[in-house]
Amino acid sequence: MARALNLPQVVPETKNFLTSSALAVGDVVALDSSNLLVKADRSNPARLSVVGFVKNATTSGPVVSTPVQVAGIVQKAGWNFTSLGQPVFVDINGTLVQDVSGFNSTDHILEVGIAVGVNQVMIGIKEPISVGVQMNSRYSVTSKALFQVTGNKANLSVANRTTGKLAVWTDSTTVGSADNLTIPNETGTILTDASTIVGVDYGS
Repeated sequence: MARALNLPQVVPETKNFLTSSALAVGDVVALDSSNLLVKADRSNPARLSVVGFVKNATTSGPVVSTPVQVAGIVQKAGWNFTSLGQPVFVDINGTLVQDVSGFNSTDHILEVGIAVGVNQVMIGIKEPISVGVQMNSRYSVTSKALFQVTGNKANLSVANRTTGKLAVWTDSTTVGSADNLTIPNETGTILTDASTIVGVDYGS
């Protein structure tokens, strides 16, 4: 049985936000373009400005103010995390997940904390990472945050599921196998994991 981790005491912090949406206690929420709370969603870029977790349930209708926990340890009876000490990520409709291997290339990986108990999360909201890094080419370099997604969708062998291995997106939703990698004839520069211009390093 998974047990809660021994952690230093952290004082929970809450802030009030406005919403007109139906939200449940424990939903992970983001601010929309009108600065109203909505359920965070990995598949919707407009719902990735995550601020925290709902403390009081709300109903759809007029705009109301509701408290959101933005720091400390948050708990929800319905959570059942099995990998304690490991990150939790935004899933769909305000829910959380630890396994991101089923994410699509159009989704985003957004870590919002660490599972410290079967139904507890130490809040730690990071920046979202696009699963499919496309820009002007179809190349992306995997990091630990993209490790599960790329390895799963490319059907890579365990030996070839290596952080920093070059992967090729054959279209907007498909990852080509990198076991026998053929570079298509495309213009531009291929960036390696040693480059300083790939972007922010989320792999540590």
